[in-house]
Amino acid sequence: MNQKNKKILVVGFLDGWGVGDREEGNLLYEANTFNFDNFLREYPAMSLIATGSKVGLSEWEKSNAKSSYLNIGAGRVVEQGAQRIKKYLEDKKIFENKVFFDTFLQTKNKSGNLHLVGTLSSNDDNNTQKNFLEFSRYAEAQNIKVFLHLVLDGKSTAKNIALDLLTSLQDELHNFSNTKIASICGSFFAKDSTFHWDRTRVACELFTQSKGQVVPDFLLALQDFYDKKIYDEKIPPLLSKQQDVILKSEDLVLFLDHEGTSFRQLIKSLIFDNFYKFPRREKINSQVLTMTEYEKDLPIDFLFGKNIMHNTLGEVLNSEDKKIIKISSPDKYVFLTSYLNAGQEGIFSNEEDIMVAPKNDYSADSKFFSVENDIKNISKTVIKYIEKKEHDVILFNFSGLEKLLKYSKREEVLSACELIDKKLKKISEYVLAGQGTLVLLGTYPALEHDPEGINIEVNKNPIPMIIIDESLRGRSVLNFDPPGGDLSLTKPLGSLSDVATTLLGLLNIEKPTDMTGKDMLSNINN
Repeated sequence: MNQKNKKILVVGFLDGWGVGDREEGNLLYEANTFNFDNFLREYPAMSLIATGSKVGLSEWEKSNAKSSYLNIGAGRVVEQGAQRIKKYLEDKKIFENKVFFDTFLQTKNKSGNLHLVGTLSSNDDNNTQKNFLEFSRYAEAQNIKVFLHLVLDGKSTAKNIALDLLTSLQDELHNFSNTKIASICGSFFAKDSTFHWDRTRVACELFTQSKGQVVPDFLLALQDFYDKKIYDEKIPPLLSKQQDVILKSEDLVLFLDHEGTSFRQLIKSLIFDNFYKFPRREKINSQVLTMTEYEKDLPIDFLFGKNIMHNTLGEVLNSEDKKIIKISSPDKYVFLTSYLNAGQEGIFSNEEDIMVAPKNDYSADSKFFSVENDIKNISKTVIKYIEKKEHDVILFNFSGLEKLLKYSKREEVLSACELIDKKLKKISEYVLAGQGTLVLLGTYPALEHDPEGINIEVNKNPIPMIIIDESLRGRSVLNFDPPGGDLSLTKPLGSLSDVATTLLGLLNIEKPTDMTGKDMLSNINN
């Protein structure tokens, strides 16, 4: 086929867009999303499950970006690493892990300390209070001192949940004699993954130079920052005592997070010999372990390897010689690339990845991330590559809007939703003009549930999928057109693990046997 006459498939991943009741508190309902609503009425639309066992989570867990993109890209249910590690913790087998046991024994023989670094979060995909406590309990039984270094979330959770979580953790620590909280730091600094090394430097110097504010009471310090409208994500380094964060050569540092992509920059700044991203006095000489493999070829040991999957969406498209381009903002880049490729590092030979950096980025002291610029730049880039007609598949996403409410006003979230709506209309016009197909897909639900008007959190609602193609205009799904395109009145027809098979179906590619997902096109009436 002539390159200039390719029928293109464009997929827009809408992070935070779920299916909820049309009522006050549903920002997607309150916003004027005229075009998205028209898509729901004019083209085949359905809701899909994005949480629970259908996406490899426990029934009580909420959806999250990582699990969503993994299931979409794998085309099958992907059991999350958190579940695997949770089982090992429950039966204590994790302490029999050879990597951990051998390294811990070395620390014990040298009379070293155990430093536990991890996200204090209510999101089980990151890390939980139980992880801190179980490892502390084991170490104390071996007469090892334990120092906890808490990284506050505020991105996948409510912006100010750390105060309650810290209170609970401190209550539990009353039962421990040799475990103490040594430091606290916001994820903005400790978990930057967007190459803003100035932020990473702040967290690095906490461990290498004991830099931070010494506070007598962490709870009072947190409340003081809340009063100043500085919340979990952007809490600067706080210390109990400077000597408690000094990492000695005989010590063991264990990063507890199940998924540590966001810790890569910090770890590199701590352990690399020839580190050059910012001036650093010296690397740490402690033993460093991570719970899972945070990055291929990172020169540290880990307790659990990755579950490598084959015949994923990206791999199949590559084997079919389909040219793919992925377009994303920095904060969502890892999801559209690594996680959509089922956690594989690197890219396929026919794949091109573009990170579109916003013109006005936000700094540590700003409250508003320039989501508007991000939306405009992503849309402009998508249209640019549609017009080039050089690719078979274009995948794109925007910044997750649910985080916007944590730093700005509710009206700005509504405005951002409306801007996305306008840009989706523009993108659809270019796709349809070339006789292509546009698929709009929510990844995890959040924006449709904000009953108190102060915090948007990921929830358990389903997500929408709309297939926009001129040949499908006016076609219904299973003989049922929800009134006004209200998907909340319908039952989910599948889950995120069915998306890959559906996209392959749109390209007339047979799914591999490894993919267990169903083709949702079968639900569309002729």
